[in-house]
Amino acid sequence: MTRGSTRHPCGWAPFVAATDIAWGVVLGALVTGVATLLLRRLRVITPHAAR
Repeated sequence: MTRGSTRHPCGWAPFVAATDIAWGVVLGALVTGVATLLLRRLRVITPHAAR
């Protein structure tokens, strides 16, 4: 980050990092859920396949 940046003042850095991590977790969970449903629909994976 540059000194003249107005987007992320120094005091906001921990907050910005926390929200970035939270968005990453949310988007990762969404992608995983959609992929799982799609693979089940296509019968690539089945529930309880390990049993």
